[in-house]
Amino acid sequence: MEKKVTSLKISNRLQKLRQGLAEKEIDAILISQPENRYYLSGFDGSSGSLVITPQNAILATDFRYIEQAKAQAPDYEIFRIIIEQAGYGQAFGHGLGHGIGLAPHEQPHLGPKSVEHIVDGMVFTIEPGIYLPGWGGVRIEDVVVTENGKARVISKARKR
Repeated sequence: MEKKVTSLKISNRLQKLRQGLAEKEIDAILISQPENRYYLSGFDGSSGSLVITPQNAILATDFRYIEQAKAQAPDYEIFRIIIEQAGYGQAFGHGLGHGIGLAPHEQPHLGPKSVEHIVDGMVFTIEPGIYLPGWGGVRIEDVVVTENGKARVISKARKR
């Protein structure tokens, strides 16, 4: 991976991508693979996706990476998704879970705006977390597999 991606390189890459989208009459593209996200934005955080349209370049990430995203991807608008749950919307700053495979944070990405379909045989995490300013936080991660339309926990973390 390149040490530093210049804004000029990013602008050129975005322009070429947008030309390709226009030629193929594609309205938008979603980039979720980390290597591709880095190539097109310069953002090297472990969590995030890009949405690129003819007019917009958007980087969606969680609260941990907002400042990093602003610094590394100045050509992008930064979009923060916050899950509202039990009155802790401001304290729950990341997705609910993600798929497990060869790369970290694979599809499906789980959260209230997720449109992916969960099918039998998928293995993914369920990891809700609450972070309270001035106090701290907690996140509990379970690994589950989908069987007969239901999630079965396969990790053995004790919860008290």
